[in-house]
Amino acid sequence: MAEVLKLVAVIAVFVVQVCFAFSSYESDYYNDWLYDVGMPSSRSGGVAKCKKDLLLVVDTSYSIGETSFNQDVKPFLERLVLDPLLNVGEEGTQVGLIIFSEAHKTEKLLNIGKIYDAGELAQFMKGLDWSKVSGGHTRTDVGLKYANEIFSGENPSNNRPDVDDVVVIITDGEPRGRSNTLQLTKEYANDLKEKGILIVGAAVGPDRRKFKHILEELATSSKYVLDADFNQMDDILAKLVASSCIKPSKCSCHEMTSSPIYVKPGDTTAVVEWPIPQFTCKAGRKATLKTTEVTPQITSPHAFAIGEHIISYTFKLKGGVSVTCPVTITVKGELCRGVVFNSGDHVCCCGTIHPRKPGHECCGPDYFNTSNQKCCANANLVSSQDSCPTP
Repeated sequence: MAEVLKLVAVIAVFVVQVCFAFSSYESDYYNDWLYDVGMPSSRSGGVAKCKKDLLLVVDTSYSIGETSFNQDVKPFLERLVLDPLLNVGEEGTQVGLIIFSEAHKTEKLLNIGKIYDAGELAQFMKGLDWSKVSGGHTRTDVGLKYANEIFSGENPSNNRPDVDDVVVIITDGEPRGRSNTLQLTKEYANDLKEKGILIVGAAVGPDRRKFKHILEELATSSKYVLDADFNQMDDILAKLVASSCIKPSKCSCHEMTSSPIYVKPGDTTAVVEWPIPQFTCKAGRKATLKTTEVTPQITSPHAFAIGEHIISYTFKLKGGVSVTCPVTITVKGELCRGVVFNSGDHVCCCGTIHPRKPGHECCGPDYFNTSNQKCCANANLVSSQDSCPTP
């Protein structure tokens, strides 16, 4: 009992560190998510920030064994749904259950939201009968196939349209059954990830090191794969709760702004090239590009008139996420009666462009040498020795 209490204490610390749902996102792209402390759930629904549609996909193949199933797996599932930070409740996290072994024994035992009270859900887990749920082989592929049927749409447009979807795979071995079982398993996992659904994996049992790399391929990323022996199931409880409660991180990009581009003398536009902006996603988000929209619909290179021009790239990702990246192009140039000129080496005299020269000034449309001429009223040029005419 002392050992169990010690493990629970470790679990609590880890959950407090990680499980709190992300509540807001700072305007700075690189600020971390803020964490809110969760509160225990109740029959009327939890009030904690952790709020997920969580689908457990649990291995019940013969290799698990009846003893481990009854002494480790079932109590683990009970504690999982009772964990206050997972926040099981009508308005909190709702849980579904798929078991998998051989194909005909793989089935959806519980739809998400059918039981939303944490206590009732724990009793459901406690009542699982090994003789009814166990079977040969490890048809992880069939289990994930059913997960795709439950989460048929893109995250989060499935059970609850405003709640993120999470799949948790708990298994003690690699996918087995047919020659293509592993391939199908990966394909079904990719289908889930393509929908933006977070996949967490828990490798259990003495052989977990041998197949953990496979689970890392199935999960959203290796950081979402946990492992423990059957007598250490409590060790992964907190991590599993934490990973399940995490909101897949947002994707973002920096604004791109060009240095000023100057129009060449005599031209009215400048041709500008620019790179397509890149977006990044924080750890845990699988960013699969679905479509790209560009406003206005132009491509690089492009001719721009003088002024500031903003090109918006909207990247729509699998899972309903959109990232908008603006590109700002600044084109500069001075106009002389509608004609662009470079004021560094030319001068505009009343709509007439002249090459810039030392000791010269404008007089109306003319550009004169001040050493031998002067400009009189009404832009009259006379010799510097002469008097200006009387108006």
